[in-house]
Order: sequence, then structure tokens, then C-alpha cells
Amino acid sequence: MGACRGRRLDQGSRGITLVEDVHSVLISLVLFTQAASPAAQSTPGSAADWDMRPRIQKLGQDVGGLKPVFDQIHPGSWTVEGGSEAYQKQQKACADGLAYVQNAVTRWSAQPDKLSLMLETLIRIESMDQQAISLSQGIRKYQNPAVADILDSMLNSLSGDLEWLRSQSLEMAQQREKELEVAQKEAQRCRTQILQPHSPPKN
Repeated sequence: MGACRGRRLDQGSRGITLVEDVHSVLISLVLFTQAASPAAQSTPGSAADWDMRPRIQKLGQDVGGLKPVFDQIHPGSWTVEGGSEAYQKQQKACADGLAYVQNAVTRWSAQPDKLSLMLETLIRIESMDQQAISLSQGIRKYQNPAVADILDSMLNSLSGDLEWLRSQSLEMAQQREKELEVAQKEAQRCRTQILQPHSPPKN
């Protein structure tokens, strides 16, 4: 990044000029952070956008495969066999959770470098996964063990996606911390340069 802009300050204009320089620093820092982001340059150890998108799309396909299984689950009829009504809430939570996951995956695929979207996807999948694991027990007991086996198998396959997501989230968070440290050091350098006394002009 270019050097911070400094100006000769006299007693009457020092305050105004200092505010202008601080604004200049803030603008410079925004531009610096954008330039340092993985979207603008590939960082060693992190996947580039064109490597991430196919993996994100595969994640969306893996998650989408759960919908036909969820559609076969009818906990409303389980109460006749003594099933708890709580299973109905879990089935709805799974269906809603799947929609949330697919929405998050679609938005993340459009912006693979967004840590917030990656974390949202991870949290959504983990929440849906926990609900589905509990629901599977009810399916096995009150509906059809074969359907429970299919759901369990798909959830086990999804565990690989979850592990990948956790690893990528940690890696990207660490990279963002490094970028923030660099930006903070640059901000301190700029502040020091701006506030440094200037020598009076020579006659």
C-alpha cells in the first residue's frame, strides 16, 4: 500500500488537516483489506475460488439428497403406536433446516471467500444433522427401519462434508486474523506518520 499522506501543519489549520488525513487513512485501509482478501489474491494453504465452488456445489447436492427421505417421514401417524408428538416438530425442523441449508449453500457458492456464509452453512448443517439423528430413532421404532437405515447412511456420508467445512472455516478464520493484523500495523504506521511533527519550511 502507498505511503500515508502527510501535510505541513500550522497552529490554525492543524485540527482540520488532521481530520482530513484520518479520513484518508480509513479509506486506504478499506482498499488495503479488499486487496488482501482471498477474492483478490490466492493465499498459500487456502483454496482458490475456482477450487472451492465445485466442492460447495457437491455439498449442495449431498444435502439435497436428504429431501426425498424427509418426504417419506410421517410422524403424525406414529402417535397411534405411542410415538411422541415431539417427532412432528423434529420432522418440520429437518424440512425447514434443509431449506435453510440449501439457501446458505447457494449464497456461499456465489461468494466462496465470505467467511460469514461458510460459517452459516456449517451451523445450519450441524443443526439439521442433530435433528435428523434424533428423528431417525423414531423412524426406526415407529415407521420403517429400512428408511432409518437410508437416513443414517446419508447422515454418515454428510459427516465428511461437515469435517471439511470445519477445517475450511478454521483455515479461513486464521487467514482473516493475519490480514487484520497486517491492516492494524498499517493503520498504526499511518497514524504515527500523520501525527509526527513536521519540520518548518526553510526560507
